[in-house]
Amino acid sequence: MANPRKNSSQDKAYSHIKDEIVSLSAKPGSPLRAQEIAAHLDVSRTPVREALSRLEQEGFVMRQDGWGYVVRPMTPQDILNLFTVRESLEVQAALEALPHLNGAVLSALAVKLEKAARLLKQERYAVFRALSREFHLSIAAASHNELLYRLLATARDRILLVGAMHQDMRSSRAREVQAENTKILKALRSGDPELVKDAVLAHIRASRASILPAGIVNAVDEPAVQARKPAAKRATRRRR
Repeated sequence: MANPRKNSSQDKAYSHIKDEIVSLSAKPGSPLRAQEIAAHLDVSRTPVREALSRLEQEGFVMRQDGWGYVVRPMTPQDILNLFTVRESLEVQAALEALPHLNGAVLSALAVKLEKAARLLKQERYAVFRALSREFHLSIAAASHNELLYRLLATARDRILLVGAMHQDMRSSRAREVQAENTKILKALRSGDPELVKDAVLAHIRASRASILPAGIVNAVDEPAVQARKPAAKRATRRRR
């Protein structure tokens, strides 16, 4: 029988490390030392190592010879793949939600956007990003398609990570996202599938266009270059 306390410690470590990665507190390419994390969380190293193994399977961290685990940098191709998946899933979710939208669901979505607007005024961008993602997940939930919802929920942290990478560089993108989400809600209220599809695609494609040409490609690749330097230095010392 599994030890509940052990699982609880592993979940605690898993959530902590993932939150650090998604919020960019742990930068791409930076080391993740099990001993330091365990001391910070007041747990043993075993659940931390197990949490790191889970995150490796999910693609958030990677092993590096001689350095243990590091935060896995997202390549430009990773980002493009994410946006391709978003286009397919989020458009489908919004279209499937249309027959199920009622006053209560639309009001709940509007409340989220009102709260998001207040967060923007307070310049609380990290909380805004999370709420914006909840807005889109709420639309997916309204589709009554459980598999579709789960797929988008699984992609949530990667979407937040990409958003953090960009909005930390240009916070005005958050205001653009708010305007795009407002248009999505207006389209949902209209009940017109074409308007809904166009609004969702416009939001996703604007996000993609704002990220990849804006110097983000170099910002994503640079940590990977830096992460390889220690290994190169060790190889040089061995040759000497």
